[in-house]
Amino acid sequence: MNISWKILFGAIAALAVPASFLCAENAVTLMPGARIELKNFPDVKAPEAVYKHVEKAYCFDANGACEFRCKSELRVNTLFAMNELCGETFIVYNPKFQRVKINAAYTIAADGVTRVDVPENAFNTVLPSFAADAPAFNFLRELVITHTALEPGATIVLDYSVFSAETGGLLFDEYADMSFPCEHLVLNFNGSVTEYFNVAARSREQYFVAKKTIPVIYPGMPVTPVRDFCATENVALGDEGKRLLKRLIRDTMSESEKRAALVQFVREQVATIAIPSELLLEAHLRNPDTVISSAYGTRLEKARLLWALLSKTFGDGFKIVRTADDDSYAIECESGEKIAVAPGKTVWEEIFLNFACEFSDGKERIRGAATVAPSLIVPEAKLLAGDLLGAGMKPSKAEWLPGQDRLLVQGERAAEVTDGILIWHVPVAKRGIAAFDFETLPKERKSTLKIPVSGDAVSEAYTYTVHLPEGWSPAEKASENKTENALGKVCFSVRQDGRKLVVVKTLELKKTTIAAEAYPEFRALMTSWFEAANNRLIIRVAGKAPEPEKAE
Repeated sequence: MNISWKILFGAIAALAVPASFLCAENAVTLMPGARIELKNFPDVKAPEAVYKHVEKAYCFDANGACEFRCKSELRVNTLFAMNELCGETFIVYNPKFQRVKINAAYTIAADGVTRVDVPENAFNTVLPSFAADAPAFNFLRELVITHTALEPGATIVLDYSVFSAETGGLLFDEYADMSFPCEHLVLNFNGSVTEYFNVAARSREQYFVAKKTIPVIYPGMPVTPVRDFCATENVALGDEGKRLLKRLIRDTMSESEKRAALVQFVREQVATIAIPSELLLEAHLRNPDTVISSAYGTRLEKARLLWALLSKTFGDGFKIVRTADDDSYAIECESGEKIAVAPGKTVWEEIFLNFACEFSDGKERIRGAATVAPSLIVPEAKLLAGDLLGAGMKPSKAEWLPGQDRLLVQGERAAEVTDGILIWHVPVAKRGIAAFDFETLPKERKSTLKIPVSGDAVSEAYTYTVHLPEGWSPAEKASENKTENALGKVCFSVRQDGRKLVVVKTLELKKTTIAAEAYPEFRALMTSWFEAANNRLIIRVAGKAPEPEKAE
């Protein structure tokens, strides 16, 4: 799971937030001896993981090049943190203007003495997943560090540097690796040092990606010009673009019909590659003709293509604008209207799944039926089955029941057991509320939020009967978690019946247009829906009983 170490970059905006923001409003002060109790691990009186110490240093030279160095000590407290949250570090970078150096990487055992260095074969450079379908961006890299000798109570020590030849006014994201509380944080900007204690986790909600909502500029940060990726002086259509216009535009069409045809082509016929613009230089951006030929593009490349098509058809009056907090681009018309270049995700208002899950031969197999609204039926049953089964599950069979709005589905995925523990994640449909981009959910909101759904309510229900092999047993007691307020409710329950575990996960949302005053209630429901404890089971596998966790 890409969590605490993934390096992304935050664009510097004109907005500045004082350094006191980091701890004054968001820090949690723990009194001496105070402990946090986890509801998914009631016997563990601590966070699942905690940073004992983090030190970040930014050193800029006269030409704007930067060395970013991060030293951290992360203690893992639970098996879940050890197996799922902290087992790997992910460093994403662009080798065309960046270089990564590992200064130190090792694990200190729970005894506080034994040191185990990360072996050489635990460092692997791969292509980031978001660039897998974009050959033009195959130069991007992700360094994956697999941490060894982990156990509850162990401490991961990592010290690395990222050297950037060109920063162009960009900051490293302060929120990216603060997914757990930090006892001591030190920031050093060209010798200007500030310290913070007991800093709260930045992105603890499961749905919230490792990217801040508001860029933060700290004292001591040198002011450099922000790169203007929205410039269009050298963006023009070539022969490929002109041929495209002849295919899309006819003289008999009205102005609105012409514009709609151009927008539809860019949104639906050019795939969106979600590469963060902070990883790219202007030289990496392709011209509109190349984007048309490849049928894919970054958000900015699609914006430049749509701008070129509109400008060629209607003349001046269009410009590209960017929303810095979510890295999205749009075309702004003279009237002030903004045209999004990437299609919005649609949430289905009704999904009901009833599946059985069995384990054998190192695999987890699921079979059952899904019920969807009649208007949602599509001819390609197997494609729909993949969306309903969720990430990581490969559909092996899918067929519609004659005359019904029900789909018979079978699928499987690897059942990964680590140290006698299997963490079973509830498969959640990619067509449901999880399809909504929750990166757009900050802690506070002053305007109305509209969920992209055709109806005025959302209802999802997942029922899984998990059949445990002989000798397997749940590591936690059967329980029921419920979050309910005026907007709806979220329920997650586990009931044991012999060697069967019946898992039920439901969501009822009464409104899809959320007023600003009701936003905190909506966010509470979504936090509960994506919370780790409401999305997985911890199962002990026969013959490999886990060691009891050490008390602090």
